[in-house]
Amino acid sequence: MTVDPAVTALIMGGADITVLVALAVGCGLVIGMAIASQPAVPWPAGGPQRTVAQPHPTDDQCNCGPHHRAETYAASMPGDPSAAWWDAQLSPERRALDFIDFAVDQVEQLAPMLPEGAGLDDVVRAACMESFWVNVRLLAEFLARDPNPRDWNARDFVPEWGSANTETAARLNQAWTLASRHVMHLSKERTPNLGDVSMVTAQQIEQIAQDCRLVYNELRAQLPG
Repeated sequence: MTVDPAVTALIMGGADITVLVALAVGCGLVIGMAIASQPAVPWPAGGPQRTVAQPHPTDDQCNCGPHHRAETYAASMPGDPSAAWWDAQLSPERRALDFIDFAVDQVEQLAPMLPEGAGLDDVVRAACMESFWVNVRLLAEFLARDPNPRDWNARDFVPEWGSANTETAARLNQAWTLASRHVMHLSKERTPNLGDVSMVTAQQIEQIAQDCRLVYNELRAQLPG
């Protein structure tokens, strides 16, 4: 029996239960569940709300400076740039935001690859699933969790930060809990009764990706010029 350690999650509206699909087995069996300690945040009616998530800002629209891809510096880059040269170009703050940019892009690009039947090899799909949830957790911790002094947080950039999209931020917070317990750690909640399981939909995965983009774009709009 081949085990695909694919992880998908969903927050069920209208019930005090958070369901996580923790293992997808080759025969089609899916297991995993976590009980939420607070009422679940409802999903928007009608599926993902495409109209609220703004597109990724272009370099000239971004109010925190250009994305620091290598080509941005092609004109001024020395023939063999040193670490010191790169340190002078990229502040720690800028590099932190580049990691967040990358995580948002990963989540958005991976979301359509996760549903069963997307045409991926089982091993590749499992890797994509795990990458999706690791990056969702990173974004939720950065955007929707209280700061940890060891890590970068949105409040390092906007001290009074708090998303106005409270339901969206709450979903991200719940996603952090799910990814922590069912991806990053082998919690006992990863081994529930098989009858307590629900399968996530492609629309709900897409909504999580759009939640990440929406809240991040909200933060970017508040960054100092």
